[in-house]
Amino acid sequence: MTDQYKYFRSTLRGGVLIVEMTEPSLHGDLMEEQLRQDLFQAWQQSGADAVVLDFSQVRYVTSAVLRALILLRREVVSRNGRIALCGIQDEHVLRIFTTTRLITSSGTAPALFQAYADLPTALAELRPGLSEETPSATASNPEAASPKIGP
Repeated sequence: MTDQYKYFRSTLRGGVLIVEMTEPSLHGDLMEEQLRQDLFQAWQQSGADAVVLDFSQVRYVTSAVLRALILLRREVVSRNGRIALCGIQDEHVLRIFTTTRLITSSGTAPALFQAYADLPTALAELRPGLSEETPSATASNPEAASPKIGP
């Protein structure tokens, strides 16, 4: 079942809440407040112990939005859950996440979030054997998995 929110849609798959950002431009304090409320609601209603936030459709993000992500991460981790980002393709979005050290492209510095190239890779890391297309596609074919973001 997929739930639609103002800035994203969410799906529960194998105990993982998949949050697919649908708004290409994420900015502003009012948007951040709504996004934060919706993210918390989706996560709490899902009962999931892991969250993947898919940014593949996002082309612009400001630092105001990062607060919502940090607060969600704090809540998920405080309940022994796992959280990851994926699909960060836009150069601007990648720069915001790396500059603020929410993710790392080199793996040399600690980061708040693990980031993966795409959804199947993130799912495989959080739940081995779980991927976007088939339950075992990434696990049975490691060469098909995309690497983490960065060199």
